[in-house]
Amino acid sequence: MPTSLVTGGAGFLGSHLCEALLVRGHRVLCLDNLVVSSLENIEHLRDDTFTFVNHDVIEPISVDEPVDSGPDRSAGGFRSARARGRQRHDSTSNHHPRDTMWPLSCSI
Repeated sequence: MPTSLVTGGAGFLGSHLCEALLVRGHRVLCLDNLVVSSLENIEHLRDDTFTFVNHDVIEPISVDEPVDSGPDRSAGGFRSARARGRQRHDSTSNHHPRDTMWPLSCSI
């Protein structure tokens, strides 16, 4: 079962993304600081394959399991620098520096 990390997962868009990933058989780690979102958006998603973490993505976080970050630059395959483990960009990498600007990490 792939594990996907969704930042802003308790917001309107993030909660729908979490739901879609769960339907596709993913384990979902949902990070949100609840500043402009609500637990009501994800209440129906809570089960063994869904984990909510109240966290501000400005602060570093460690995930103790592999996270499936999906393909580069495909629909829904955006990867954040934190989700990639702060992988640096070099000339041999397939990752474009712009990829670090996207706020979510998932595989669809």
